[in-house]
Amino acid sequence: MSNFDVSACLIVKNAETSLPRSVASIADLVREVIVVDTDSKDATVARAQALGCRVYQFSWVDDFAAARNESIRHATSRWIFWFDDDEYLDEPNRQKLRVLLASLVDENAAYMMTQRSASPTGSARDLQHVRLFRNHPRIRWQYRVHEQIAPALLLAGHTIRPTDIVIQHSGYQDAQVHLQKLQRNARLLELDLQDHPNDGFLLFNLGTAYEELGHTAEAITLLRQSLERSPAGFSTIRDTYAALLQCQRRLGQKDEAWAVCLEGRRRFPDDVSLLFWQSQLLRDRGDLAGAERSLLELMAMKPGSYLGAADAGIRKYIAPHTLGLIYWEQGRVQEAEKQWQAVVANHPDYKDSWQMLAEIYLTQKRWTDVEAIITRCEAKAEWASDGAILRARLHLAKKEFAAARTILNQLIAQNPQAMAPRFYLTHLLLGEGQDWQAAEQALRDLLKIDPRQPQGWYNLVALLRRRNRLPEARRMCARGAD
Repeated sequence: MSNFDVSACLIVKNAETSLPRSVASIADLVREVIVVDTDSKDATVARAQALGCRVYQFSWVDDFAAARNESIRHATSRWIFWFDDDEYLDEPNRQKLRVLLASLVDENAAYMMTQRSASPTGSARDLQHVRLFRNHPRIRWQYRVHEQIAPALLLAGHTIRPTDIVIQHSGYQDAQVHLQKLQRNARLLELDLQDHPNDGFLLFNLGTAYEELGHTAEAITLLRQSLERSPAGFSTIRDTYAALLQCQRRLGQKDEAWAVCLEGRRRFPDDVSLLFWQSQLLRDRGDLAGAERSLLELMAMKPGSYLGAADAGIRKYIAPHTLGLIYWEQGRVQEAEKQWQAVVANHPDYKDSWQMLAEIYLTQKRWTDVEAIITRCEAKAEWASDGAILRARLHLAKKEFAAARTILNQLIAQNPQAMAPRFYLTHLLLGEGQDWQAAEQALRDLLKIDPRQPQGWYNLVALLRRRNRLPEARRMCARGAD
């Protein structure tokens, strides 16, 4: 432990695996590590004690704020740094935190840091949190979930300052874990909202939870209520605009989404997320030149700092990648390729740009370049299936149907619900033109898994007509239209 007068406070449950990395990344920067265990069933307590932490028990009461307040109640230092077991500091950010802690003086101040969360899609999400603050009995957390310390700090007159320290968070990387946490968060937010029905913060967070859970119409209602009931300058307002317009766009409410975007941009002209969604709405309208201008403006903007959520990759690789898509749609293939090559040069783990480069190379029959991307995919375990799909497509482009079919059938056997191998299998069978019965069955299998496949319905109808099954083709056409 260090001489810095700081207590690191964690609340944990069943964290025997994740806790060691978390504690190791902060233990030598603080005077003590406080761990409050909320009914773990594994060896978390023993592991925390072995790591030199001070451990306390606290029965879970469906309230993260209550658990965090219990953790800081045991802190004996003048400053508190809060942390979670699924978080860690890499070495550059450890050094930044060390410098900050060495500079602390006796003043009423608090410091924001960025939590960078990996996601199942690979696009990181940034969230600004107050992480370091004075140990004072008036400074306590509120809200059952998405708990907040900033309101108490502001009420006590403490100054909140930004930092460039980034904390890595792995808690939402697994898709199933992410879903479970979303469902838990929605339940806790609903409980909080029963007691505080006009709280804009709760309405925003429940709205975004519903959005992710697919309850889009309900999400719109909650997000509108959040805008109506949040005081001017409230930290979540700009994120509420972005979430609301995305829900409306998903439901095809294009005019409503555009109006919300314009209102949000008027209030927050420097907001990266709103400018990105402006480009997407312009793209939806067919205004590719306007979308291009919006993205170029976004990429030229300087990063801002506010208490809210943002996609960490918007400026770095999502906007440049999307600009490449616009060039592609305009037929500016060389510019699109240049854009995506720049993205993967700076962010080699951004898979979407590799995939679009593969599209160009397949179209242009640049087989060596396709093979290089396949090799890259095969080198990453999490991209292995993408590499296999691409290899099957390479065989298909060369009309090597047997080799492509072998790969696709293997992928379908490994994951019967996966859409991509079934999609390309239908293309293979239709392109080969030797087994129409198998092609029909493949199309029906595809549409059984995902009936929202317009290309699948079109191909099935065309195939039935080719086989002179006209009444059935008309029925399938009607089903596809529904």
